[in-house]
Formats: sequence, structure tokens, C-alpha cells
Amino acid sequence: MPLRPALLALVMPALLSAPALAAKPFDARDLVTLDRVSAPVLSPDGRKLVVAVREAEYAANKASTGLWIEDLFARDAAPPVRFTAEGFNVNSAAFSPDGAWVYFLSAKSGSQQLWR
Repeated sequence: MPLRPALLALVMPALLSAPALAAKPFDARDLVTLDRVSAPVLSPDGRKLVVAVREAEYAANKASTGLWIEDLFARDAAPPVRFTAEGFNVNSAAFSPDGAWVYFLSAKSGSQQLWR
């Protein structure tokens, strides 16, 4: 028996050890509860990025969408920051022409309204 196949036969059981076999497989519930990032919008100067993030609550059978903003030129590479309130359910984000404001749609007040 050549050395390479023999070595592979010895190493393979170690690769399929208990930690690898004990890991939970990806299932439909995992797919439903994944946060979904969509609708990226870049500011006019290219410095800031706004994305919509849909977060699902599996037990409550509901989901909400919030807006997150990230400064792409930040030196410390800070993570994105949520700037809409929890449960606000927003969509259609857009920067003002000068990049000072972010406009979006939400039905938080009972009917679809434009927010700044």
C-alpha cells in the first residue's frame, strides 16, 4: 500500500471526530431565522452605506426590518450601527442629495409615511 493512501486512511477518522459529527446541521428553521441584508444605498460622497436588515423572531412568528448605517472610511472599522428604532419596519432608504439626511418609508404611524 503506498504511503499517501495509508496516511489518508489514518487521518480521515480524525477529521470526522466527535466535534465535527456533533455539529448541528443547517435546517429550515436556521434559514428562516437568518438576518437578511438588502437594499444597499451609498451616500453621494461614497462615505456612508445604509442597508436594510430583516430580523425574524421565530417563536413570535414575525419579522421586522431596520436600517443600519456604516461609515466606510472609519479608521477603526467600526461595525454598522442601527439608526431606526426596533420594530419600525422600514423600506426604500435614500440619501438626500447633499448626503446629510436619510429618508425612508415606514407604516409605524398607521399608514405609510416618509420619514427623515
